[in-house]
Amino acid sequence: MFLHSFKYSFKDFIRNRILLFWIIMFPMILGVMFNFAFSGIYDSSTKFSEIPAAVVSEGDFSILKSLLKEMDKNEDTRLFKITYTDEETALKMLEDGEIDGIIYDDIFEPSLSVRGESGITVSIIKSFLDRYKSAAAVIGETAMKNPKKIPDILEAMSSETGECLTLKNYTDANMNPYVTYFYNLLGMACMYVSMVGMYTVIRNQANLSPQGMRINAAPGGKFSMILGSLAAGQLIFFVGIVFAAAFLRFVLGIDFGISFGWVALICFFGAAVGLTMGFFVGSIGRMNENAKRGLLLGASMLFSFLSGLMVGDMPMLIEESFPLLNRINPVRLICDSFYVMSSYGFNDRMAYNFIALAVWVVFFVAGGILMSRRRKYKSL
Repeated sequence: MFLHSFKYSFKDFIRNRILLFWIIMFPMILGVMFNFAFSGIYDSSTKFSEIPAAVVSEGDFSILKSLLKEMDKNEDTRLFKITYTDEETALKMLEDGEIDGIIYDDIFEPSLSVRGESGITVSIIKSFLDRYKSAAAVIGETAMKNPKKIPDILEAMSSETGECLTLKNYTDANMNPYVTYFYNLLGMACMYVSMVGMYTVIRNQANLSPQGMRINAAPGGKFSMILGSLAAGQLIFFVGIVFAAAFLRFVLGIDFGISFGWVALICFFGAAVGLTMGFFVGSIGRMNENAKRGLLLGASMLFSFLSGLMVGDMPMLIEESFPLLNRINPVRLICDSFYVMSSYGFNDRMAYNFIALAVWVVFFVAGGILMSRRRKYKSL
């Protein structure tokens, strides 16, 4: 009966356009909208880039100009995009917003002019100048007391500055904070698989569907038929969610920060939780189909909201007030699995996420079986 149920449930699910749309196509459509909304925000407002600045110098040669030109040769230590010009042109560039600051070159007391605004770029320029002035003071004092040590000091300072300015990546993770919205999008899609689990149960209940009457009157085992239907649903819609994830990754170019094999594994656990949650809710008492569908949609959207699908900072707010909620929310567990795997690799936190998702599956299956196994009908 298991294989028979698997076969015909497989055909049934393939033909169910409504389920296919909401579980596969809808996340893809939302993914396109998210990509359109968030595209370029990280690069333009968050990701570090070269700081545009102007240098005003009276002479053709100065230590500061030499240092800046030396830094400009190495792309790994390039902090500034420097324009060497006169004061009048520099002031106009500053007023037009073409540069973030003007550096007035002086051998020991270079100064900085900005538009009166504070920000990270201004702080970086100021820190650079403070460091330069300290180094210049040390060199000047050494030149007066012991000129022979100047080459050694310059070499030490050059080495130290190079190490400080070299960009280092400690992880291959995608540092774009907006990628979490796509993690949550896949988590929501996994929760939508609950409709498949509910549909499977309702179709096997004699009081809710004509097909359920025939199944309950048949001599075969009812639970073997339900398990066959659930297995077919897990296969089809797991593949469907992986297809949606592939669309996000390879068509829209969303970098999940992990290999696609890990993406598929996380989606497998997520789809299993969604499917069994639908099985659990579908097995509840005599609640009609519309009420069960509303309950599942409400739970799915609530889990997604608390995980940050609508408000990105929501998980951090929950972590401050009620962290346990983040540890049991299935959508948050799915999203966190993507984040942890991309940032740290497989570790104890990742193992906990998988175990927690597996516990949800066991709980939903056990609860659904307990509510269904003694259900009898006076007449069919």
